[in-house]
Amino acid sequence: MLGAASATGIPRCRSIRYFPKVAALAELPRAQVTTTRGGEFLSKAASLVRGRASVSDWRRTASGASRSSVAISRPLLFLRELTVGCLLTLVQARLLRPRHRAIPERSHDCQRTSPGLVNAPSECSRFHMKTEESSPRYSSIDRWEPADVLESLIEGQFSAVAAVRAALPAIRSAAVAMEAKLRERGRLVYAGAGTSGRLAVQDGAELTPTFGWPNDRLLLLIAGGRDALLQSVEGAEDDIANARQLVGQHGIDVDDVLVAVAASGTTPFTLACLRESRTRGALTVGIANNRGTPILEESDHPIFLDTGPEPIAGSTRLKAGTAQKITLNSLSTLLMILLGRVYRGLMVDVRASNEKLVRRSEDMLVQLTGCSQGDARNALNSASGSVKLAVLLLHGCNLKLAEDLLDRAKGHLGKALDLIDYPD
Repeated sequence: MLGAASATGIPRCRSIRYFPKVAALAELPRAQVTTTRGGEFLSKAASLVRGRASVSDWRRTASGASRSSVAISRPLLFLRELTVGCLLTLVQARLLRPRHRAIPERSHDCQRTSPGLVNAPSECSRFHMKTEESSPRYSSIDRWEPADVLESLIEGQFSAVAAVRAALPAIRSAAVAMEAKLRERGRLVYAGAGTSGRLAVQDGAELTPTFGWPNDRLLLLIAGGRDALLQSVEGAEDDIANARQLVGQHGIDVDDVLVAVAASGTTPFTLACLRESRTRGALTVGIANNRGTPILEESDHPIFLDTGPEPIAGSTRLKAGTAQKITLNSLSTLLMILLGRVYRGLMVDVRASNEKLVRRSEDMLVQLTGCSQGDARNALNSASGSVKLAVLLLHGCNLKLAEDLLDRAKGHLGKALDLIDYPD
């Protein structure tokens, strides 16, 4: 089982004790295997050569190996045994290699074109789709103990976080470009299908209550429309004509930013939205989990999330979905910070649409100005619920001056406070 104290049932020369911290070896495109003498990088191909999961018994060795490893005092002996062990492993893997490989099912991001839909390209067949591959580590997952299944699934979520961390420069570059485009005007547009579309819509829908992003500057495009938020809409993700129609109908143009999300990187609806929007001059950001796919290659700011194969082959709602959610959260939050909608770690553009948010707004004023709860409530009422204006009112400004200062500061509260001309 996962977490076992040693690699039982494996000959000494093949023991995984020489490969500590190998938990993600079979599932990641690249896995760093750390030893007490340094690091080794093993490719996925090197992992696959071991053959079936039963050959090396991933379940019993994957996470427990690092705890059973000991320092090796004689490097030459270590290298000799490691080399012999690897050679024997390769030989045995060839002898025990299964004759038939399991063929993973296509995910919803990579299905064949549905009848009656026009111009839907079969993009998936032209690219190596790692999200569709079957990982040997999970080949017997249906026979594992429930605790082992959960531990492996949760472990996979950590690899999703690592994939986002590796994409940090791309996320930063996209956010900076988006801020420059949206600073004065323009709309933020999200486009996607299936799981990716629902994650994109969720991220966009939360920007208004959290950061006060105007509804008229937010556009959410999901294949299948509102019905697709609750259930799968057959064939919607292949409908290129509908995607083009939506982009034209909403008049997406040079002032706008479109964020396209698809695990496969080839989803026809999402790709058509991106292509049509870019043709019209919009800034485009593409988020995908397969390298070199059209959504990445054709976007102005590609964000590649290298999550690799899923524990359940093709089920991109798992690692790929988690990585997309983290990326969307990070991208939109950084964008809102750059646009001045956060001050001292507080959401000062929050829309107080319920009692909880009203109390939060009052608490923010107390924290930022040191005023009483009553004064905070009165200032909020005078400022029509705007925390930024209320802060400036509590600093002695009248409403007109407060509005003018915020306008001059481009909405940044800190800069507006610096503009206050206090009497000597």
